[in-house]
Amino acid sequence: MDNRSTILARALELWSERGYDAVGVQEIVDAAGITKPTLYHYFGSKRGLLDCLIEERSGGLRDAAAAAA
Repeated sequence: MDNRSTILARALELWSERGYDAVGVQEIVDAAGITKPTLYHYFGSKRGLLDCLIEERSGGLRDAAAAAA
């Protein structure tokens, strides 16, 4: 798994367990085994990480809704 995918997976796991506000960037990078600059390189911020996760995970739903319309 590449860094980007690892970050997304670990963030999703942590946020699913405790919620977005309860998990800090340091905890995400520790779980992913990367540094903060690496997270910021891929996503720009914690919010950017959340936005990317939502975008990637909602693609199937969007496609299904478009096909049904």
